[in-house]
Amino acid sequence: MRIAFITPTTGLVPMSWTLHMIEIVSNTIGEKFFCVPRHFRLDIARNNAVLTALSQGANYIVFIDSDVIPHVYENGELRFFPDVINRMLAWRYPIVSGIYMTTKGHPAVYRYTGGNPPYEPLSYDMIKDKITYADAVGCGIVCCLLYTSPSPRDLSTSRMPSSA
Repeated sequence: MRIAFITPTTGLVPMSWTLHMIEIVSNTIGEKFFCVPRHFRLDIARNNAVLTALSQGANYIVFIDSDVIPHVYENGELRFFPDVINRMLAWRYPIVSGIYMTTKGHPAVYRYTGGNPPYEPLSYDMIKDKITYADAVGCGIVCCLLYTSPSPRDLSTSRMPSSA
């Protein structure tokens, strides 16, 4: 299993984030490598990093922004959670996202409505303490399961419906 950690940036990353990432990566199973593309447009940086990760044989891609430090809410308090990637991988979904709040005060988790606007954010109360489907998520912390050439075994152990 090869995991590419992608952190797009327009410049430097905070030292506190770097120290937390060291702990996250050291706790994550599998072979790991980093893609830290630098570009003034983060969307282009992400796309270039995905192409690099795929060309280097990544089975999984983890997007984690330099301003996101994963925490878990347990027993009424938030605490740093260095085992976050292993937990996300254990769910065996093609895409798993952590919840983080936008600058507008709602989670970066959306459902397609077909209206205007076409996507509406889900409230925190709708998703807290749950695993749920969403039509769009932010890329601040996302783990993507990539089947570059799925074997029958991979497909039989996936938790996604066969038509997905």
